[in-house]
Amino acid sequence: IGCRALGEHAQARELARARRYGRPLSVVVLSLGNGHLAEEVRRVNGNNGDSTADVKLLTRTSQVASIVFGWVLQEALRESDTLSYFAADNRYVILMTESTHEQAHKAMERLSALYYQRTLDHLRAGIAQFPGDGLTLEDLVVSAQKAWHEKPVGNGLQKPLMEKSE
Repeated sequence: IGCRALGEHAQARELARARRYGRPLSVVVLSLGNGHLAEEVRRVNGNNGDSTADVKLLTRTSQVASIVFGWVLQEALRESDTLSYFAADNRYVILMTESTHEQAHKAMERLSALYYQRTLDHLRAGIAQFPGDGLTLEDLVVSAQKAWHEKPVGNGLQKPLMEKSE
């Protein structure tokens, strides 16, 4: 997973290509749930999760969840998708080339379902599509973050939407 600076360079190049050729492109802002993990530690230990042992357990659990998330990303994303991590916001940004909003939404539902199957935790994602939601990478990230707060894919800490099997 690239850092923000490296990811933004590759993402800006893809955005320029989409603009030049009139191709669809979506930006996804994504975060790991981790909410139920903290609640479970508090429930089991009967406290506020503030003890040193609880903090260590939550840190270790978060690290494992991040590793599993990396595996899920390898399974679910295409080679043409670019991913970067915004450490300040603890969020991932995925630029999905040749993807409409609907296609990106379906991909994030699949990603969320895979992650839930492996961790029983949830992903939260917001999606923006070029050019309707923004013309620059910065505008698209802001629009996706706004969607992340208003109408997240994966419904926050609720069970994510699962695709119907045929």
